[in-house]
Amino acid sequence: MFVRCVKLKRTQTAVSQWTCHLKGFQKMSSTQEEEEEETQSPERLSENELHTEEEEEEEEEEETQDLASFPSASSRSSPPVSPQVSPPVSPQVSPPVSPPVSPQVSLQVSPQVSPQVSQELREVLCTLVGNLDIKALPPPANRINVVRADILESAFRAFRRKAFNPERKLDVVFIDTCGQGEGSVDNGGPTREFLTLLMKALMSSRFFVGPASSKNLGLDSIGLSRGTYKVIGNIISVSVVHGGVGPHVLSKRLLCRLTGETTPPVDLMEVEDEDLRNQFQKIKQAATTGEVQEAALEAASSLSLLGSLSIIRTLSDRDDIISSALSYYLEGRLDAPLKQLQEGMEALGVLQALREKPALRLLFFGGPPAPLTAEQVTKLFQVTFSVAGSSRRLEEERAVGHWRDWPIDVEGGDAVLIQDGLEPVHITLEDVLMFATGADRIPPLGFSVVPSLAFLHEPLNSQRKRKFPEANTCALIMRLPMHASYEQFSDSMISGIKQSPQFRTA
Repeated sequence: MFVRCVKLKRTQTAVSQWTCHLKGFQKMSSTQEEEEEETQSPERLSENELHTEEEEEEEEEEETQDLASFPSASSRSSPPVSPQVSPPVSPQVSPPVSPPVSPQVSLQVSPQVSPQVSQELREVLCTLVGNLDIKALPPPANRINVVRADILESAFRAFRRKAFNPERKLDVVFIDTCGQGEGSVDNGGPTREFLTLLMKALMSSRFFVGPASSKNLGLDSIGLSRGTYKVIGNIISVSVVHGGVGPHVLSKRLLCRLTGETTPPVDLMEVEDEDLRNQFQKIKQAATTGEVQEAALEAASSLSLLGSLSIIRTLSDRDDIISSALSYYLEGRLDAPLKQLQEGMEALGVLQALREKPALRLLFFGGPPAPLTAEQVTKLFQVTFSVAGSSRRLEEERAVGHWRDWPIDVEGGDAVLIQDGLEPVHITLEDVLMFATGADRIPPLGFSVVPSLAFLHEPLNSQRKRKFPEANTCALIMRLPMHASYEQFSDSMISGIKQSPQFRTA
């Protein structure tokens, strides 16, 4: 029995609180504080003089922690700071509000990023999230009916609508093989999974070429005539701002062209067409003028299309031909698609931020994030136990013991499902997080609530015992099955997660 998401009451405050948090500490600049001190009344000054040095030091430490990291669970549950300790503010300035992010978010934004850069990335994303109107319900044009077998085309249909509004929430509905909705209301889980799957599908499509870790733009003339590259730019912007999901694998050349910076020297290995690359390689390796002329004659058709076919008189002509052909192939012929892509990425201010805020480039360039670790996954979830001393509590403690061992085995490759006559089934920690939350990485801004673990005690609808894990990706609750042995627990977790990629009951 697999349950991925159920109907829930909409919660729409998390992103706005993130924005308030950023705006709060930005407004409290040093200049404003000096002006406020000059305009304070004598009564206010005398009141401030009552503060002890210890209170002022504690106040400075709290402000520093707000800027350095998201609050922990203990800090969110602490009583509010006395108004007498807070610095005086103008009536127009709202006090900073801490974002309701799980304490585990501070563990890692991206495994490749230092904590200081991670904070900068969060600040940039908070600013971009401020462009969203998340209070209103999503308009009908923002409904995205997703066919899992055709993620990209499903997205294109929705993003091409004239009334589609990137500033409003998405309303994602996954469609199963029978053409029916999977039974979930999008309170965050379906959107997270959709954006994650969509970005992977986009980077694997014909619109991007090259190695998996370094993607250049691909040329699709039909897509260009239909404005598809602008739609792709919109998709990237929406994915970054709505879900913190970026491409991660753009090449340095493409990133530089997007930001308007100087591109690196052309490299023959960037040519993804093997036949064309071999032709260029033969010309480049020719040692005499005669060999160059012979190699150029074989590649005459390709050189002509690239505007690089010319008379060869010296070996220096060889280098000019290769340089001009590579430059046009890797950049010149892609000017029109690039322009469309840039137009699309102007949505929600993403292109401007990419040019001005280097921290945001971590979502675009550098390769896929490092794999999750067992420690990250284990610490991410809070456990909801029954009353201490109860029979249920004893069963739950055994299940938690199984759970804490299991991510270690998954990370080490020891968690494998063996079935007679079938190939061994392996699983990754990314599969586990995707099943539980709809995201295969911890988002840069974290989750709106702390993911939690619950337990499957009662049978569903008086049926047999529920032996497979269940997850609610909107409420971020994963329910563990209760098994007497670790082997049964591991097999049921692998089988349930690998066979349940949908928000539904099977």
